[in-house]
Amino acid sequence: MKLFCCVLLCFWAAYSLEGCGSQYDYYTVKNNIDRVVVKSASWKSADSALLEFIKKENLYDAYYFRNYTPLSSELKTKSEDSLSNVVLVSGTLNKSNEPFSISLSIVFDGNPNDYYNGRTLNSILVEIYGCRDFNCKNAQKVIVRNDDYSDVKLLNKGEFEILDPSTSFYSREDGYDCDVTKQYHFRLKIEKKEFLFDMDVQKGDEECQQRDIKCIFC
Repeated sequence: MKLFCCVLLCFWAAYSLEGCGSQYDYYTVKNNIDRVVVKSASWKSADSALLEFIKKENLYDAYYFRNYTPLSSELKTKSEDSLSNVVLVSGTLNKSNEPFSISLSIVFDGNPNDYYNGRTLNSILVEIYGCRDFNCKNAQKVIVRNDDYSDVKLLNKGEFEILDPSTSFYSREDGYDCDVTKQYHFRLKIEKKEFLFDMDVQKGDEECQQRDIKCIFC
């Protein structure tokens, strides 16, 4: 029995050493690293949706605006610092590059430690046309609209700003020998009566090598 165990151990050691030198020791993982960092945002339909929600749910206690800047004077006077009932804006990039499309949603979060249970109250799309270089400096126009196109606003050059981003390009680099592809990175700033947007945007992906399970002790 001891001899059998010894032989088995030798086979396992040989297999492990062979695995460490083979092409199957690592595999490639591709990660999307698109990101929208919303510094501040507001729009009229978001104000309306938030006021309606607060009244419907009788949420007249304190709530805290994380990155939402309300347009309504009623919201401004009612808000107070609070550790719960957080109002925030989340942003995601859509697949389209022309236009370069950003979805923004206002979220009411009764538990700031559990973001995924937040209630999405209203959404809006910001579409940038002519964004063809890394810094999007050649953008020609921006359209701000809702999902069903019932409310559409066209902004020409001079009505929006494309600036250098205030945040560094984020990458996970979760693995070995990561190859990071940076497609876009810029800051979009819009200040109008009907809406306000200030955000850093990046689009890219990364490919990293992950160690195979059979070579985990290499």
